[in-house]
Amino acid sequence: MILDDRKVFLDPFVKVCLITMFIFLIAIFCSAFYMDVHKMAGNGTDDNVNDMAGQVANVQHHTLINLPGDTQLGAFSIANLFVGLMVGYTWRKIFSETKKEDVEAQYIQPDSKEAKT
Repeated sequence: MILDDRKVFLDPFVKVCLITMFIFLIAIFCSAFYMDVHKMAGNGTDDNVNDMAGQVANVQHHTLINLPGDTQLGAFSIANLFVGLMVGYTWRKIFSETKKEDVEAQYIQPDSKEAKT
């Protein structure tokens, strides 16, 4: 297997991070939907602070995605965690020169003919 592009960004680690992040986010959004259907308040600090700030400034705050309680904060925290992991992992690939042999070695299967030669 010959790779012309030395900067392969969607390697197995990044794929696992993306899949895991989307599983967590789907779970958070499903729990938020469940809370909304059953009229659970789940008020957290974020909502209380926004409400008090709105009363002081005489404005109504509107969020892009309105999730009950602090689930919105949790969803963004999970997304930031995984994006940070992926960017930290690929930092070397983004900003440094990589040897072609190092990139190819990640994708050669141990029982393939190329590994034996």
